Amino acid sequence: MPIFTVDPLVAPGSFDVMVAAGVSSPGVMTIISGGSREYNWDINQAPGVQGYTMTYRGWKAGDEIVCRFPFFEHPDGPGYATAQSQIQSFYQVWVPIWAIDARKLRPTPTAVTHPALNANDINALLCKRIGNMQTDGRMNWWVDMAFLEYRPPKLIPVATPNGATARLGVPTPQTKIQQEIAKEAALAARPI
Repeated sequence: MPIFTVDPLVAPGSFDVMVAAGVSSPGVMTIISGGSREYNWDINQAPGVQGYTMTYRGWKAGDEIVCRFPFFEHPDGPGYATAQSQIQSFYQVWVPIWAIDARKLRPTPTAVTHPALNANDINALLCKRIGNMQTDGRMNWWVDMAFLEYRPPKLIPVATPNGATARLGVPTPQTKIQQEIAKEAALAARPI
């Protein structure tokens, strides 16, 4: 289970930066959508009884994680007296980290550090889309990038949660079904 290590009320600036492969994102980075954790449940209603059976099937593949990278400081501004502009840094340093080599059969995921993603145990991403540079017409520029969570497949024990405990001798719907199956099995095992 992931550990939530950074409180946004105490250190809000740590939520403005993503570190990928040891490189910090240029400028501010904001998660626009995605990054949540969804569990995969197989839910089936049993005929003739009230209630249903739920079986845990692991984690669902997450939705795409869309991040916005705004560029708001001019290269000649006070924050860039000796450094390159955010846009140059984005395209020359940040984008190559996410480039996918078409000659490889499997893309290599990139290790990331961001408090909101790490809180949901998202530690590696693959690039799905690098958007075009957009503007609002007032010298505010940004690029949206979409990522996919990388999670290698692993075998999990499929488990059906235990139903509510029997109260006052009343069996749960799942217990009733198990009793019916046992009766039918005993009936089928009888000699003719």
